[in-house]
Amino acid sequence: MKVARHIIEARREAIAKLLSKVGYVPVLEICKQFNVSEATARRDLTELENQRRITRTHGGALSDFNRNFPPLDDRKIEDAEAKRRIGIKAASRVTAGMTVYLDSGSTIFFAAEAIASAGIPDLRIITTCLPTAQLISCLPGVEVYIPGGLFLTRHAMVAGDRTLEEVARWNYDTALLGAEGINDGGLWNSQRDISNQQREVIRRSAEVLICMNKVKLGRGGPCLVHRDVASLFLVTDADAAAVQKAKVNLPPERVLTAH
Repeated sequence: MKVARHIIEARREAIAKLLSKVGYVPVLEICKQFNVSEATARRDLTELENQRRITRTHGGALSDFNRNFPPLDDRKIEDAEAKRRIGIKAASRVTAGMTVYLDSGSTIFFAAEAIASAGIPDLRIITTCLPTAQLISCLPGVEVYIPGGLFLTRHAMVAGDRTLEEVARWNYDTALLGAEGINDGGLWNSQRDISNQQREVIRRSAEVLICMNKVKLGRGGPCLVHRDVASLFLVTDADAAAVQKAKVNLPPERVLTAH
């Protein structure tokens, strides 16, 4: 039986909205959620790609999140001085011999610069960010590991199910993470795969440093990373009073202010 055109268009619109919300969806997940065959799901994705609303990948699709997200070089310019101070403060928690996870954000890139400038030896670095990996690999005696996965050009990072699997193989002494926001509901980011990776890193880390400038305090996002933030450290250019005013559930001793 032929399906009415308005039903097909409504389904494609719903798929586009789902992708906009979560960032990445495998074909099989689309089949399950919309009760369609793989062939139908792939036709829907092809049409949405033709409309330039999504980007097809092997086995799934990305929203325009990857296409429209500001490139890393642009993000490094915005609030650069605050991000640099936060990066230096976070880097001061890294000591020789550690296994360290470095996230993909622009603030974390500044932290990597500070680690490299300090010449901290004998580190094992795991990072999803290629520019960060290249920067820090110059340190003597440092091992840098890049998980496999789908390369997101504007993020200059890898992500996806394979990345998550490889991230989960390590235990970390400390992890430096960025995010879209933190509020009384928890820690938030903008894309499901990235949020899943960060959640796994938090679970496997002895210490977690959320590196975030003050404009993100009190802000939420589309994807929850971690609801109970009390066990995390927040490295920010705001003081503890400003963090408390933003209703972030962190004790003062967990707020590391970058002056």
